Amino acid sequence: MNLPEVTFTTTDPVNCPVPSPELLALHAACAKVANLSGAVPYIDALDQDVEDLNALACDGGSVDVLTHALMRSTLMGGSTGVWG
Repeated sequence: MNLPEVTFTTTDPVNCPVPSPELLALHAACAKVANLSGAVPYIDALDQDVEDLNALACDGGSVDVLTHALMRSTLMGGSTGVWG
């Protein structure tokens, strides 16, 4: 399957550099593994739960959603937009 070529450009390489080709390749490989493993629907459901959740369960039942939100926030380097 031939995929289209994507070229990244920037007008400010110091403050807004183009993404690393190595990290993009790693991200693509991880996405392929997640897709082939069947994890995508689970991750999509967690993303939706993060957006919909207003409070954590008292019995710890929302631990997966909280963990996912924290991991996503850490990896994105900022707020998830949830709970502040």
